[in-house]
Amino acid sequence: MNSFVRVLPTSPTSSAPIRVGWIGAWKQRRHRTHRYCEHVYLMWITRGQGDLIIDDRSYEVVAPCLVVTTPGTHLDYGPVKSWDEHFAICEPKAVDLLPTNILQQPVLPLMPSPLLRNVLQSWFEPDFAQPSDDRRIDSLIHFALLESLRCRPTPLDPLLHHLHRVQARIDAHPEQPYDPEQDAREAGVSRSTWERAWKTHVGCPPARYHLQRRLETAARLLETKPSASIRNIALEVGYDDPLHFSRRFRRWCGHSPKAYRQQRSH
Repeated sequence: MNSFVRVLPTSPTSSAPIRVGWIGAWKQRRHRTHRYCEHVYLMWITRGQGDLIIDDRSYEVVAPCLVVTTPGTHLDYGPVKSWDEHFAICEPKAVDLLPTNILQQPVLPLMPSPLLRNVLQSWFEPDFAQPSDDRRIDSLIHFALLESLRCRPTPLDPLLHHLHRVQARIDAHPEQPYDPEQDAREAGVSRSTWERAWKTHVGCPPARYHLQRRLETAARLLETKPSASIRNIALEVGYDDPLHFSRRFRRWCGHSPKAYRQQRSH
């Protein structure tokens, strides 16, 4: 399931401070949204980057982050290429229950949190947000909001801020070359410290993450562009040499690009 939107009935017996009326999620969302905001919108962006315009004021959106918008504003937002989004639309009076520091900045950067990630991933489970689950959903959203507040980076985390920015850049443009030395210099640390931070917070070195995103993009293009040549797919994800691309792809998934496309077409 790549996306869903569900209307939740308002429960008069819900004890959660924030009551949710709609809940939904997108994987690889690509479109922009233009709307007048009549409710409180909570949007967790877990992958990708883009921008948010509120009443002609622009904000950069870089995953992972929480986006909060309030009633009475005009919104225009969306990804550069694509992003993963989980959202909840709450009743207007929820604005009175939000901490003032959230309302001062609509885009709240977040540090990685396995607990928050697991809560958001549960939204894609087949039995999530059933009609009888409205009180549980209210409580989950409240918990996700509290966990997001706990995961705010401190002013002492400039390295993590830079890491998130580079990660979002790779997610949005995997076809671009990656230079770990340059990114380490821009972060003000040695290359070994930079790669150690990636292993700690992302789980793998940055070069491997970049390669993974390139090949995942190539796999998607092989499925969605059946008439494109292997050479053009290779160029689109940043490989000038299609043979080198094919070797990398085979090593990654066990099949050549051609065999992978044939397998997926059946």
